Amino acid sequence: MSLGMAVAALTTFKAAISNKEAAVTAKAAVAKKSKPKTKDPVSGDGDVDLSNDLAFYKAVLKKLGVKETAEKIKFLLAWRQGEGGQARNNPFNTSKDMPGTADTKYNSHGVRNYPDRKTGLEATVATLKLSYYKEIVDLLSKDTVTAQELAHTSALKKWGTGKMVRKVLDSGKINPPDIVA
Repeated sequence: MSLGMAVAALTTFKAAISNKEAAVTAKAAVAKKSKPKTKDPVSGDGDVDLSNDLAFYKAVLKKLGVKETAEKIKFLLAWRQGEGGQARNNPFNTSKDMPGTADTKYNSHGVRNYPDRKTGLEATVATLKLSYYKEIVDLLSKDTVTAQELAHTSALKKWGTGKMVRKVLDSGKINPPDIVA
């Protein structure tokens, strides 16, 4: 290789690195602006992103201490759709009473409305950590678990969702309603 070719190759390499660094910096700046974070309601430290519905589902997995996978997110989306309720900040229709939060009853089954997403996240995670739902959390802790495997847990019957998650997954049309604020 001639000296001229080597200099040209080095110049091209430096330009590519510079462009890549600029793209990464720009992407990080956009991500920082589009994802406002709030104080973590479960542990009280660090930040948790609750800026949109997908972020809420990811925060549930994070607070349970399990790895996020596409299949787990698919399951949570199908579960939300299967629940279908309109309780405020409560996509999975938990009935967990959150003292001091001014939550209100949504229906005769005791499903609650929560004043904000932080409280809804805290209630959802606290409910999932109850012994009745250990099977759900145990399955979520498996990195290779599928949405279908999660949908077949008997704990969903205890939750009150029953076979609705399976029906949503079997339909192939996962399009849950927005979380009501």
